[in-house]
Amino acid sequence: MLKIKNNYKGIVIVFFAVISVYYFYPEKALPENSTIDKILVYKAKHEMEVYSQNKLLKTYKVSLGRGGWGLEGKDWDNKTPVGNFVIDTKFTNSSFHKALTISYGNQIEIHGMRNHLGAIGKIHRLIDWTQGCIAVTNDEVDELYIAVPVNTPIYIRP
Repeated sequence: MLKIKNNYKGIVIVFFAVISVYYFYPEKALPENSTIDKILVYKAKHEMEVYSQNKLLKTYKVSLGRGGWGLEGKDWDNKTPVGNFVIDTKFTNSSFHKALTISYGNQIEIHGMRNHLGAIGKIHRLIDWTQGCIAVTNDEVDELYIAVPVNTPIYIRP
């Protein structure tokens, strides 16, 4: 019985070590003074690519809507919609760190963490938790907020 407890401790230590490395490992920043002119989201890969003049600038890992894998994204089904949209507004006065709204009927956004929960950081990516939105870390939404103009096209794919 003692051996099982010692093995359990080792597994817990390894788990927390891996999570710590993941959390603190620095990620490549968006190049300074970038202007993004196209956003492409791949729901199945949980990735969002940003482009300037057809050049890939950065790929973000994202969390999506917790409504499952359906394609529709209808009002209040918690699914991230699929389709072609534009970024129609940007704002800081929200229950999230910052947000870029997507031209979709039920206020789908690219946003950071819920206010006062920014310390969760990259760990949020481990589950889909939004109500159809595309979530990134606060640092990531800060750089997007500066680099993405209103009316930038965003293409969300399955």
